[in-house]
Amino acid sequence: MEMFFVTTFLHIYRSHITETMKKLLLALLPLALAGCNSTPGNGDIKDYMEPLFASCKNVELSGISKTNGSGDANAYQAEFDFTIKVDAKKLSQMRALYEEAKAQQAEFSTASTAYESRRKVLEEAIVEKERAFGLANERPTESRFAGRADPHFTPEERLAYDAVSAQWQASRAAAINEPTVALATLNKEWHAWLRERPATRFDTDRIGNTMVAFYEDGCKWPAGNFMTPMATGAVKSQVELFDKDKFELASAVTMRKMEKGWRVVGN
Repeated sequence: MEMFFVTTFLHIYRSHITETMKKLLLALLPLALAGCNSTPGNGDIKDYMEPLFASCKNVELSGISKTNGSGDANAYQAEFDFTIKVDAKKLSQMRALYEEAKAQQAEFSTASTAYESRRKVLEEAIVEKERAFGLANERPTESRFAGRADPHFTPEERLAYDAVSAQWQASRAAAINEPTVALATLNKEWHAWLRERPATRFDTDRIGNTMVAFYEDGCKWPAGNFMTPMATGAVKSQVELFDKDKFELASAVTMRKMEKGWRVVGN
């Protein structure tokens, strides 16, 4: 359209017309050219979007196409479709990481269930043996040992009481020794098992959040805002995110006509 106006203007300008008409045409030419770009087009949206995704490590922006829009030069809402391509190799690596973490999670769940069950049995056994021992062996107290309510032990009586008390404690420890030792061994083995396992590197319960971080890695803000639907509404099951290396999405930006063209408002 711009070429049409320029060609027409030159044709008229070279004709034998008055100086007044020439000045009028020169004044109208910028307005005519400006009218050809009265709303933002694919190129304007592309100029905004491409720098946001240029540094992305795992995704690529492609296929921008304006679909609708409304407003004026001060605030124009431009609606557009666009395509995001995900690095298939890295996506495959993410799936492998997920599968590994999922297996680790299942292994931990099984082991944890077995540990908690055994720990509960041993703790209950300790309580039961303590109860049985207490019923059969009354714990010595100063008042009962001395045979009076307010004992004032002589040194000899103190030694005798301490000996009886120590004997009771030793007998109690012997009564609960087997489950107590078993529980200590169980706890030691459990913590050793945990130390041998690598820390979980993938949040299998929050796949969407992990994948959003994967998509946004290296991208310039606010590129992530345009990719949020990839992990929310673009798939039926979050696990499908590992198989989907292309997303066709839609979005909108508010633009304003500036001296150097259309620019997104607020960014």
